[in-house]
Amino acid sequence: MVHQLMGLINKAAGAGTLEMMNTHQLTLPQMVALQVLRYEGPLSTLRLMDDLRLSASATSHLVDRLVEKGWVTRRENADDRRQRQLEVTPAAIEMLDAMAEQRAIEFQVAFAKVDPDVRDRLADAFEEVITQLKSGGSS
Repeated sequence: MVHQLMGLINKAAGAGTLEMMNTHQLTLPQMVALQVLRYEGPLSTLRLMDDLRLSASATSHLVDRLVEKGWVTRRENADDRRQRQLEVTPAAIEMLDAMAEQRAIEFQVAFAKVDPDVRDRLADAFEEVITQLKSGGSS
């Protein structure tokens, strides 16, 4: 159902986010990496590799591109000098915020076609889901 919903939202108004990704020359794996680093970081390259389920070489290549673009910094880990800590830059956070705002507009456009009562029920359900995900589950 989520897949179908996202497809319909993208059909209704999803071009703006893709345009922003193209403007910044970002791939979907790079966007996912930036989101992981933003909300979970700073992380080691190994941890990012595990989180993204990519190979070491694919992760290294991805990180190199993000560093080159100025979206991520690499620093020596104070606890283990053999490891590098990856962190999103302020420019990346600004870009991610702009992209999130664009995505919110796309959702508003799509959901404007939905009955207000259904939107209200959906908002209530989203609140419950967000609360449960933040707390680690429904138990």
